[in-house]
Amino acid sequence: MSAPVVATSEPTNANTISISALHAIYKGNTWLWQSGGAYFRSNGTVVAYAGSGANASYLEGNWEALANGRFCFWGNWKAQSGSGYKMTCFRHAAKGETIYQQVPSGQWFVFKSEISKEVDEFNNVVGGDLVGFEFDAVKRAVDAAFRKAQQTRRTVSGG
Repeated sequence: MSAPVVATSEPTNANTISISALHAIYKGNTWLWQSGGAYFRSNGTVVAYAGSGANASYLEGNWEALANGRFCFWGNWKAQSGSGYKMTCFRHAAKGETIYQQVPSGQWFVFKSEISKEVDEFNNVVGGDLVGFEFDAVKRAVDAAFRKAQQTRRTVSGG
């Protein structure tokens, strides 16, 4: 498998994609990652998980498609070691049938090729909720480990 096509700057003559086009990509769909994924519910909420075992974390939050081609999701990620708020945004532009995506680091990638390629990240966005079962398991495990760590800290500190 080859690596995705990287563009060093914003694609020339590309147009920002619309809110409705972003909804068509993400709304009601799951974006599968190498280790985890996110389900973007139709009501604007998102559930996601990443990692496994002691490195697992989960997110319950919100998502929004914006007029400037940005797709953002945010909320509190929770792990065994604690939790923290994070917002992640991706910018999208299209030239013909090719969709480009700018990742948070600033790099642009071909997200969806005019003629589909195996390496297109778009292929990892699939219909329906494909993370629910694993999300629930990760949430239970992380919450239980988090509670246990808090109890241990209280016991050690004499609280």
